[in-house]
Amino acid sequence: MKLMEELRQIQRMVKESGSYVGSSTTRENIANFYRNTWLPISEDFKKKFGKENFKVIEDNAHALYDLVKAPKPWKTDLLRHIGKIEEILDEIEIDSIRRQGSVIEINAKEEITNILKSKGFADTVSYIKKAETEFSGGNYKECCYQARLAIEEFFRNMREKFSGKSVGRGILRDHMDYLQKQANVITFSERQLIQRGFYAFLSEKGNHATEDVPSLEDGKLSLYILYTLIEYCLDKLQKKI
Repeated sequence: MKLMEELRQIQRMVKESGSYVGSSTTRENIANFYRNTWLPISEDFKKKFGKENFKVIEDNAHALYDLVKAPKPWKTDLLRHIGKIEEILDEIEIDSIRRQGSVIEINAKEEITNILKSKGFADTVSYIKKAETEFSGGNYKECCYQARLAIEEFFRNMREKFSGKSVGRGILRDHMDYLQKQANVITFSERQLIQRGFYAFLSEKGNHATEDVPSLEDGKLSLYILYTLIEYCLDKLQKKI
């Protein structure tokens, strides 16, 4: 969540200060957290996460804003308000993992899946949803397996679009070979990262023939890999498909 990232940035800056926060840069960053980060999303946040959560963040973010108007606000005062905001955002993040399957922002996931649907990658979306469901149920090996299938299906369908021909399931290596050497839309280095990096990780973690028992962190990483890879490829190639 971007809000959490920005909050932790200013939290680090405050913690590095002495008893007072005299740095004009730190104080300006804290003021910008309220003005530029929180205020533009505050009404949308209220609709999504409720008035109570909204009020805690609004009250404490505004208190931070007021405090940094002084030339030397107390460090402990700033950290107290930051901590209250952090507590609410932590709860929201945990609830998001429980309900949605990962800590990837809901809006970002919806945007990616909506683009996939509009471009004709319905089966890829189906595998993504299965991976999310397995993650939510604590079945991390199956989550990794479904994420691997989603990548295979994504590049199979991508190959179809560039070749103009129907492609059977096949294997990822064949799809990448076509996209790199014939369609010239994937570079060698990208292929190595996808095939020998991301895909190799998912193949190992999601392999039911091994005794590897994927952890929560493995499941989270698998979903991050999946969304990040698909988003990267869509950004690069969607104008061509």
